[in-house]
Amino acid sequence: MAENTEGTKKPPKVLVSIPTGPSKDYASFYMVAALENLDYDNFEVAWFITKVEDKADAFIEKINSLMKMSRVKSWGIHSTSITAQELATPYIAVTVNRKAIRAYFLDGDYDYLMIVGGDNPPNRSAVKRLLKCDADAAIGVSYQRPGQDKYFPGSVYPMLWTYAWKPQELEGRNLEPLLLEELRKAFLVATFYVPVYIDSEWDKKEMIEYIAGGDGNGLYSRRVMESVGWTIPASGFHSEDMHFFNYANLLGFKTVADIGYHVPHLAPDGSVY
Repeated sequence: MAENTEGTKKPPKVLVSIPTGPSKDYASFYMVAALENLDYDNFEVAWFITKVEDKADAFIEKINSLMKMSRVKSWGIHSTSITAQELATPYIAVTVNRKAIRAYFLDGDYDYLMIVGGDNPPNRSAVKRLLKCDADAAIGVSYQRPGQDKYFPGSVYPMLWTYAWKPQELEGRNLEPLLLEELRKAFLVATFYVPVYIDSEWDKKEMIEYIAGGDGNGLYSRRVMESVGWTIPASGFHSEDMHFFNYANLLGFKTVADIGYHVPHLAPDGSVY
């Protein structure tokens, strides 16, 4: 923690950033209310709004008006642009936003980056709670909304996974260096996920380490952000946030899920999961 002029320690400086677009307009009032009620003394807010062929001006103006009326002291609104053709690529809109957020974060003097999904308004204690995890990447538990999973359209389940195998398990097995390197690369392409709910006692645990999951509320240290960014996986079988965790785990960073923190996941009809 940094010291101020009186010699007392200031809490870590956190950039709370929302990668979103007009499609999450239904959550905008709830989101601004959540941001202004965060129980933390040293944070800034940065919206990053996707413009598809420059069509998001009305949404940007709405967010600007809401933030001006809020109690948030330090905030800004930024935008990224993609074409309608690019939008057809899965996860491209949010990935472009997250890349811009990472660059903005690294260019500033922030200690932690908190990613807040456009339909995942944070709990009042979210920043303090995730800081207590003492991890390079800490998330609460988000739940998939019904209708979002094309294979299980009616299901609601925790968006949290562990792994059937870990790249660290390959070390010390006297494998040929080239084979070891190929197996480590394979971890990013053919990752074998294990859903946490196969353990019937998963929700009774306080935390689970070495995880991958939906980071509707995720807190990241500067050191992990210096090494890992958001990209679309070549395999196309998982999202940009899952791929982020795969890279972070491959590089040996500490990743943690706070099982007791249920991250709200809003739906357009007003439901919360």
